[in-house]
Amino acid sequence: MFTLRVEMEALDDADATLVERLASMRWRLQPLLAERRIAMEWVMPGEDEDTSPGGEIGLQLALLAQEAMSNAVQHSGSSCLRVLLQKDSTKGWRLEVADKGRGMGALPAQRGGNMQAQRGWGIDGMRNRAQRMGARFELETAPGQGTCVRVWVPVATGTRSTAP
Repeated sequence: MFTLRVEMEALDDADATLVERLASMRWRLQPLLAERRIAMEWVMPGEDEDTSPGGEIGLQLALLAQEAMSNAVQHSGSSCLRVLLQKDSTKGWRLEVADKGRGMGALPAQRGGNMQAQRGWGIDGMRNRAQRMGARFELETAPGQGTCVRVWVPVATGTRSTAP
């Protein structure tokens, strides 16, 4: 139900920025995290004005973050979830969702396998979503150390239009 609610809210406000969308997700996710005794580390830009990606890019990043958060809560066994959004003037926007859980073991490429066959559609779906918006997708995982989904959105792609 969490996933469905978040997706519906994300689609509801076409003009919302990524920070606004992530804040809405946090509000929805907090009771579930408390119930499961998972702490949340929340790191958002400290700017006075929200310049995070909006429109279709903001929506796609929010849906990607939702998938990563859902995976972490359901599968990691972690006691901590970190969501970070940061702007770098040269590299663009960096979005990270990380846990300190059990990790995923060897990645499918290291196992000689197919991602869909061994892990479901989630990771490939996030990777494809990132590629469609011109972003770079990274996945770091280690047994017993957790998993980090990281997406870099180029500044030109991630910049909100100021045109009316």
